[in-house]
Amino acid sequence: LCLERTALSPTFAPPEPSSVAAPGTVMVVNTLDEFKEADKKAFLDSAGAVIVSNIDSGEAVRDPSLLCRFAMLVFSDLKAYAHTYWLAFPALCPPAAPALAAEPQPLQDCL
Repeated sequence: LCLERTALSPTFAPPEPSSVAAPGTVMVVNTLDEFKEADKKAFLDSAGAVIVSNIDSGEAVRDPSLLCRFAMLVFSDLKAYAHTYWLAFPALCPPAAPALAAEPQPLQDCL
């Protein structure tokens, strides 16, 4: 993940053909205690909920980069030039194992 000067613009366009947009959420806190006490699971769950919403609405079909979301929690001690961060890329996990619609068959039997 690399941020460049136009990355935070609402009309972001990748500067190079090899670049890909990765939308996400950055939450900056003021103290190290806030960082430690932050509910990281809820933060990650909310990022996952945005992905599910984009899939359900069809936006992810029009713009697949929405599936490549990140979540970042940041505390920066500017006096000590120390940065503490937690970076996550949410993945969707189904609540239960998928059920088979039919028994698997060898490919040659289906052709």
